[in-house]
Parts: sequence; C-alpha cells; structure tokens
Amino acid sequence: MKAGVKYIGVFSLFLSAAFLVLPARAQKNRDVAEECNCNGRQFQDRYAAKYNEETFLTDFLIDYKVDSGEDNLEYVYTQMKQKLALSLAKKIRSKVSSTETMNVSSAQEGNGEEKVKQEYVSTAKAESDVVLSGTDYHFCPDKKHHDLFHGMIFINRAQFLSSQLALLKMTVKDLELVVNNLSKNSMDYSTRQLAIEIRNCIKKKNKMDDLIGIYTTLSLKNEILEDPAIQKSKDNINSKLLTLKKKLGKDAD
Repeated sequence: MKAGVKYIGVFSLFLSAAFLVLPARAQKNRDVAEECNCNGRQFQDRYAAKYNEETFLTDFLIDYKVDSGEDNLEYVYTQMKQKLALSLAKKIRSKVSSTETMNVSSAQEGNGEEKVKQEYVSTAKAESDVVLSGTDYHFCPDKKHHDLFHGMIFINRAQFLSSQLALLKMTVKDLELVVNNLSKNSMDYSTRQLAIEIRNCIKKKNKMDDLIGIYTTLSLKNEILEDPAIQKSKDNINSKLLTLKKKLGKDAD
C-alpha cells in the first residue's frame, strides 16, 4: 500500500439532503507521507498547531477505518474528503446556530418580545447551504495499523469569508429584483398565487439572513456588514415584503 496522498483543488459541498462532490485530482507527495508517519493524536497535534484557527477553518478525521484488504488509496482518500467536507460544513453551521441562540436569549432579556425569537428561529431553519471552496487536505496512514488513516481539511478563513460575501451580494441582488417585480405587479396575482410568491421570497430572505449570519459569526472581529448597498437593499426588501404581507392579509379577508 502506498503511503500518502495530498489533494489540492477546489471542492464545493452543499449541506442539504444530498451533497455534491466535485472530482479532485490526486497528487503524490513523498514529503507528506514522511511527515505523516504518526498516530492519530500526533497527526492532529501537528496540524492543529500549524493551521491555527485565526487564519484557517479546519476539521479532522482521526483513525478512519477502512475495509480489510482495501488497497485503493484514491478511493479511501476520496471517501475521507467527503466526510471531512461535510463535517466542516456542519461545524460552521453549528457555530452559526449557537450564535443565533445566544442572540435570541439576549434579545429576550432586553425586551421580552416573542417575535424576536421567532425571527431567529426562522433564520436558523433557513433552507440554505454552507459552500466550501478552495479546500485543501492532509492525509496519511497510521504508522502501526494498516487499516487506519488520518486526515484533515483546511481552508483559508479570509478566502472563505470573501466567498460568502460574494454569494451574499448575488443573493441580495436576485431577491431585490424578485421583490421589486412582485410589488409592482402584485395586482396581477390571485390571492393564492401572491401567497406562494411571498413564501418563496421569504425563503430567499432567510437564505440572505443566513449568509449574513455565517459571515458575522466567523469573522474574528465580529464585524457587522456595513456595505451601504447591501443595507439599502435589505431595507427595501424588508419594507416591500411587509407591505405585500399586509396586502395579502387584507385580500384574504
């Protein structure tokens, strides 16, 4: 069995009921194999120190057990890549959900409004994805057990935040266009059709809010997005959605 492989490439994983794996090209690297002559704890300690959380987003897959007799390293590492990417995406999602929960508690202590809680719960349940791009990996077999492997995934934090911001801008632009058109032509819809369109807009708005949550949660400075264009679009979207929901209520009566 050959001793080590490092994958380099762009990998996008969509955290949903099903996820998509883009094929990556394996690249042999003897230096990595020599450096990875270790057990699981040694592997994690080495790379946890090298890829610090201030600069990188990381996750580990320690002591991954393969089927007896498996000698296809490309297959083993492809399976590990999938598990690592899914795990990192879940780790990011967990951080965002935890931050939202704290924000709900803080808001309730401040004013006790139940609707504030409902808004955050809605955001937390948004049907959105955590998109990972520019991921890299380290893999190696255990030095004593031939059926055990160790692996890690890492992505530059600044690069990840930049990709989230770009995705956010596209999402805001698309949603604002849809909401503007719906607001302008709302009289052309039946009550049922308008309700469906509003629900679709709310789903897109939850996606927008979720991307903002990811960006602000993972920013080490905990900075708030202050882009004037984004803020203006958000205000426009929220205002028109509120008007549309009020109109829907009147029409339903």
